Parts: sequence; structure tokens; C-alpha cells
Amino acid sequence: MKNLIYMATKLSLVLALLSLTACGGGGGGTTTPPVTQQQAVVSMALTGGADTIGSLQFDLVLPAGFSLATDTQGNLDSGVLTVAISGSSVDSLYLPEDNQNFGQLTLGMAKASGFSPGLFATLIHDMVSGESLPLSTDFSVNSLLVSDLNGVPLTGYSLALTLQQRTVTP
Repeated sequence: MKNLIYMATKLSLVLALLSLTACGGGGGGTTTPPVTQQQAVVSMALTGGADTIGSLQFDLVLPAGFSLATDTQGNLDSGVLTVAISGSSVDSLYLPEDNQNFGQLTLGMAKASGFSPGLFATLIHDMVSGESLPLSTDFSVNSLLVSDLNGVPLTGYSLALTLQQRTVTP
């Protein structure tokens, strides 16, 4: 009988010990924060006049290290260039940075019924870890050509760039 009481006590202690160590109870674990991506958003606006614009074309020279995402054929990925003028036709050519040249985006836009000066497009650049947001003065604009609905060049216009940094979850 003593053996039976001894074994029952021992079994009770083992079961109690197991129930304490096996307590899963949640909590105590760590949660993985969502992966985020820093992006530079470059807003492009035409300033300096009040004419109805039929088309514009320019070369935007990008700062060192400021690349744009492309597909395997070198075309800008979807979402990299967003046009704010509905119904416009847009053509772009991106030349990535190399050992001798900064990256460059050539952009042409036209709309048969015309558009007003102001915000016309945004560019998205995926930033790398430790990269700082460039200043608008780190970009340069070459060969800005603004024309009216008849293709006649208009003067007094400039391209204004505004940069913001945002965090997205891909």
C-alpha cells in the first residue's frame, strides 16, 4: 500500500510539473514587424504662366544614386511615373546612371484639349537603407519646351519639383 501511495504521489507531482512546463498560454513571443520601404516622391509642376498648354517636353537629370525601377526591357515599372492630367498622352525615356553620366528621364506629354499649369506628374524612387532624401536643387532640368494647342512655343515657364519621403508596406 505504501508503494501505491508513493507511486500515486510521484505521478501527481510529475503531472503537475508537466502541466506547468507545457503551458503554451500565448504571449511571450515576439511579433515580426511588417516590412516597410522608404520612397522618395517627386512631384513635378509647371509654373510661370496661365496659358492653355498643348504639350511639354523636358529632360530631368537625376542626382547620383537616384534610380528608377524598370522592367527587363528598360521601361519604367508601373507606378513609377504617375500622370495627374487625365486624357493626356505621355512618352518617357529613362537612361540609368552609368560611370560617366547621371540618370536622366526624358518626358513628353500632350493633350489635344490642353491643360493648365500646375502639378502634372509624380515619380517614385525606392530608397535604399541609409539613403537621404535629395533636395529639389539636386535635380536639373534641361531643354524645357512648353507649347500651346497649335504647337507654338510658350515662354516664361519652369519646372518646379517638390520632394517628400514616405513609408510604404510592399
